[in-house]
Amino acid sequence: MELDSLISDFVSEALELLQKAETRILELEEDYNIEKLHSIFRAFHTIKGNSGMFGFHVIQELSHKSEEILDAVRSGHLPYSRELADLLLKSIDRLKQILADIYNEKNYLISDLIEEIINFAQPSHTQTSKEVSVREEAPNLEILYSEQIKLALEKKLNLYYYLFELLEDSNLTLDELENKLKLVENEVLSRGLDYYSIPLIYEKKISLPYYFLILTQENIDAFETKLGLKAKQKITLHLHTQQKTEEKTNNITTNQTDFLRVKIDLLDDLINLVGETIITRNQLLQRAPLWNDPEGSSILSRMSQLITQLHTKIMNTRLQELSTVYQRISRIVRDTSKSLGKQVELKLEGGEVELDKTMIDTILDALVHLIRNSIDHGIETPEERKKLGKSQEGLISIRASLQTGTVRIQIEDDGRGLDYEKIKLSAIKRGLLTESRAQEISNEELTEFIFLPGVSTKENITETSGRGVGMDAVRNGLKKIGGTIHLTSVTGQGLKITATIPQTVSVISCLLILVNGRRFAIFQKYIAELLQFEEKNYSVINGHGMYQLRENLIPIIHLGKLLYGEDIQSKQQNSYIVIIRLDTYYFGLLFDEMLGTEEIVIKPLGEHFKGIKLFSGATIMGDGEAVLILDVFGIADYTGIHTIEVKTSKEIISKTKERGKGYVLFESSSQYFATLSSSIVSIERISTQSIYHISNIEVIEYKNDIVPIQRLEEIYNIEKQPDQKEKFVLICKVEERYLGILIDKVLDVIESLQLVPSSQHWQGEGILGHALYDQKPTILVDIEAILTKVNHNKFKWLGKVIEETMSLEVK
Repeated sequence: MELDSLISDFVSEALELLQKAETRILELEEDYNIEKLHSIFRAFHTIKGNSGMFGFHVIQELSHKSEEILDAVRSGHLPYSRELADLLLKSIDRLKQILADIYNEKNYLISDLIEEIINFAQPSHTQTSKEVSVREEAPNLEILYSEQIKLALEKKLNLYYYLFELLEDSNLTLDELENKLKLVENEVLSRGLDYYSIPLIYEKKISLPYYFLILTQENIDAFETKLGLKAKQKITLHLHTQQKTEEKTNNITTNQTDFLRVKIDLLDDLINLVGETIITRNQLLQRAPLWNDPEGSSILSRMSQLITQLHTKIMNTRLQELSTVYQRISRIVRDTSKSLGKQVELKLEGGEVELDKTMIDTILDALVHLIRNSIDHGIETPEERKKLGKSQEGLISIRASLQTGTVRIQIEDDGRGLDYEKIKLSAIKRGLLTESRAQEISNEELTEFIFLPGVSTKENITETSGRGVGMDAVRNGLKKIGGTIHLTSVTGQGLKITATIPQTVSVISCLLILVNGRRFAIFQKYIAELLQFEEKNYSVINGHGMYQLRENLIPIIHLGKLLYGEDIQSKQQNSYIVIIRLDTYYFGLLFDEMLGTEEIVIKPLGEHFKGIKLFSGATIMGDGEAVLILDVFGIADYTGIHTIEVKTSKEIISKTKERGKGYVLFESSSQYFATLSSSIVSIERISTQSIYHISNIEVIEYKNDIVPIQRLEEIYNIEKQPDQKEKFVLICKVEERYLGILIDKVLDVIESLQLVPSSQHWQGEGILGHALYDQKPTILVDIEAILTKVNHNKFKWLGKVIEETMSLEVK
């Protein structure tokens, strides 16, 4: 048993070393750096030594031969080339294959690869015998410039060898080159022709290689930009910043107390336990108002915050940087472009963005498919690109960014883009689109067909990819983790793919609703708007229920009818509608009652729910009831909501985006008010029992935080009416903290408000003007200004008391 554990550790370490070596090999092709070469050598050397200890002689032999050829490069006897990189990558792939089946290691044959490595090391591989007798061998640059390397080390500067082709730019004269050099003359130690790179006479090549030896604080790219040149070869002889980083990394690695290997299963158990703790916390929070114990409620609130912090810390242990995915992507781009005879440059940004390990595993397959798709069907061949006036080298860029718990990944190429005519023909052929509809459909709507099974812009499916073939699987994979994907393209110019996924999926904020007396949950991030159902705005068009929302018609799904199959026409009064936003289309869900928002722990569904598209999971509520989570994507697919033709579908998107410029109308003690909707973070429906007092200040709990609330009646001397059982709170964020305005109900959300003259003189600040709504006087207020002043005068000390109490609790 102990030996199995040691072998498992050996395999894990070897795979990690091979992954690092693969990354360094790919980096060397872009910028030759002797330190990276040493790093690759050390990886094979370590694997050779460790495998020998366990008697894995096949791994030991292959590692040893790879190590030997790298040593020949280090000593200057063999040049580093793309062909050598291919061979080393082939060795890494074979070693990974063997490590995956470690107990059958002896059964693997490596004689073909060993022979290939030996043959490559022979002089005949790189030079003919005639060349060897004529050409003088190029010296090792580290040996040639050893004194300059010492100088760079002493001065803590970077040392580069920069080689470019003088004849490549026919417009560059020697005089112009001299003028350019004046810009960097203090950084150039030496320069001149590289005699070892000049072709021999019988090679029938015209070349004039010119080199610079550069000592600088900057990186080599900054130097290249100053001169406006394009390098033939860039070699890093000494990199001061990297050396410091590697020393720091080595110190961390050798310090056993800084890192500890932990099994994923153990982390999963911890996350599950914290999830159960959150459920128990929610049970306590639900019962707290019944105890009528303000001090106990305050302690419970602090405990709730600590549990949230604990959950965040444990979730962070599962986070991995996207750079681990980028390493795989770099290899795929290299191999795919080579097999297809295309030239592709890959630009990667945001490798430091972190994702949950389960997310990493899920998006890797999607990214691999999308990247292969771009290279195979997007990027043109060098000949095609030249005819189109493009650079012969195609560009694929991947950018990642973190936005409030959601990771946004953009993949963009400068290839052919989508052929919308081919998409139309493919959709018509499969009966997904009528010819009359095809005449008026927009390009944006056409991109949605790419994600339907069987729709493709390619007549022949290649082994590499198939644009449209498998894209439905990409979207479905992202949907399973709560992600979305969207395409934008300009034919002939390229394609941009935008994917958004949650950083973690263990605990998520949901809206709880009631349908036919049973609770259901909806992920809050898909909700665009909430409103009360009004019969006058409802109509049936072409057999589909539609709701008039301001200037737009939105498809409506009756959840009671969908889930229970009953006629709910009689139950529509006093109902609510939640507007769902999915990618580029919107629809509404009609339900009976809104219960509020809550953080829930997601539980997977059992096998009995496997074929049902309407639910994405379940959760256990504080009272022990199991609540199903509605899958809004599945509901849209099941009902075919995204295929309903609505003339204003594009307008719905634009109008909703402009909603931040509108106004929220609300009522408090029979007085109508209005405020800018952009100043409101959230509108929360609460029970008056959930309001408690800290030193005579009314507070509620919002997102596991204590939020002070203010009544407008106290500011404007309005006669306060008795509280109803339920009220609403307008949540705003002022000076990095949440504050709330307590109101009776929300009346409407409108885009514009016509101000009217008024002779009324209200006491208080923050009044922007007066208007009429439904023939009733309405006060337009700036609630941000109101809460800012109240925060300074009334709430600020309360925040300090809470923070000090929290810090004492933590200590």
